[in-house]
Amino acid sequence: MNEERVNRASTDAEPSSQPGTAAEENHPTSESSHVLEETAAAMERASGEAEEKAQEEESEDEQPLRMASLVHRDGLLLEAVYRPHEKWPLRHESHIGERRKFGSPIRYEMEKIRPPVLDDMVRQGVILLPSTAVYEVPQPILVDRLIGFVRRYLDVPTFWEKMIAHYALMTWVYDRFTAVPYLRLVAEHGTGKSRFLQVVGAICYKSIICGGSVSVSSVFRLTDLWRGTLALDECDFNHSSEWMEIVRLLNCGYMAGLPAVRSESVGRSYSPRAFYVFGPKILAGRHRFEDSALESRCLTYTPEERKLRDDIPRQLPEGFWDEARDLRNQLLGWRFGNLDAIQVDESPLLHLDPRLAQIGTAIHSVAKDEVFRREHLRFLSEFGQEDRAERPQSVIVEAIRELSDELDLDRNFYVEQNTDPASYLYLTVKAVTDRANALIQNRGGNQIGPKRVGGIIRALGFQPQRARDGYRFLPDPKRIAELAEKYVPKPEV
Repeated sequence: MNEERVNRASTDAEPSSQPGTAAEENHPTSESSHVLEETAAAMERASGEAEEKAQEEESEDEQPLRMASLVHRDGLLLEAVYRPHEKWPLRHESHIGERRKFGSPIRYEMEKIRPPVLDDMVRQGVILLPSTAVYEVPQPILVDRLIGFVRRYLDVPTFWEKMIAHYALMTWVYDRFTAVPYLRLVAEHGTGKSRFLQVVGAICYKSIICGGSVSVSSVFRLTDLWRGTLALDECDFNHSSEWMEIVRLLNCGYMAGLPAVRSESVGRSYSPRAFYVFGPKILAGRHRFEDSALESRCLTYTPEERKLRDDIPRQLPEGFWDEARDLRNQLLGWRFGNLDAIQVDESPLLHLDPRLAQIGTAIHSVAKDEVFRREHLRFLSEFGQEDRAERPQSVIVEAIRELSDELDLDRNFYVEQNTDPASYLYLTVKAVTDRANALIQNRGGNQIGPKRVGGIIRALGFQPQRARDGYRFLPDPKRIAELAEKYVPKPEV
């Protein structure tokens, strides 16, 4: 069923001697055919020995280099694939391309590179892998197939069908970027959070589906080992200590080069260990994050309360996982053919807030559909406005603007109430705090203290000075107008 390009070397566990099997090799006619033949032969031997030696005692010098994937600067790409009905189910699929400026520069011996040891994480579908690489599927067709898959199993608006499809596509080349966003569903119980994680996770790159009784330590270890797309339901971590650990992972996981450091038990003592946690994340929960910085890294979909479409299956059909595997196979072929061709271009997003430009670049660089790219930019712009409106800076700027307007409207009142003739020119930090908390109370938010308000006022460009009535500052009308334009949402017409 799968058409494979001549420049693919399949790293099967045993030499391919049976015609018509998935292990059957093509005979490349390109200039790199000799390299491909040597690579394929070496990987055949390595993969065939992997499971035989997995349980054997090995000296430190003989330990294999186990990895789920490898991007090497010499042009080699390795990806773990899973074929459950073959003698060696877990193996590497390889692709030889041109030399590249990114990837690992380490020297390696082909015989020592092996996939991770096959365990229940793969067998039971916690880790979702392709079974082979299917080439020559044009990106527009592949995206249409992803959209169709999402539409069959999720009831989401058309824009979010496109967003999910392009997010899934991005995950297969996420290692070309230094920052990636998280895809998130915020909804109440019974609104399809588990279905969202299953459907989206089924088409993402090396998905790690964490749900139910998964432990925090397992999440860190699986993310570090497989380095794929983590999918988790925040409701599975009810204890505050567990959730704090997950938040640490999320705070580090959006940017390359930020490992999460945890203490590991070594005998009777503890030793720090750095875990690789960078990569795409699919999240589902009932509440937004309290940390505004973490919240701003999420592309959040909040569904409206409405009747589920009649054509959406309430139970996933038997063919769902086969359909998802076929898409993963096509996506692996797309990764092999497009990883080197991805151009990281953030120039169309420079008018956005820096954080939005940072997390939006990955999807925008992958997308080729100009209609979706415009929709994506509009979404990010609107998201930025909503995000700024929910920050504490927004309510403080609104409070300063209101108090400043009151100073201008009724200066005589301040002169009569204060012996200092210049005092009506100033605003106090206490007055701003009281007004901001009054606005927050009306909106059902959490109160903020004067110390934090004073720090935000300084960050906004004002200079509070100590006086008899506390800290006070001059409200510069020009500066207030600039801040209001940025932070205060305009009233809907």
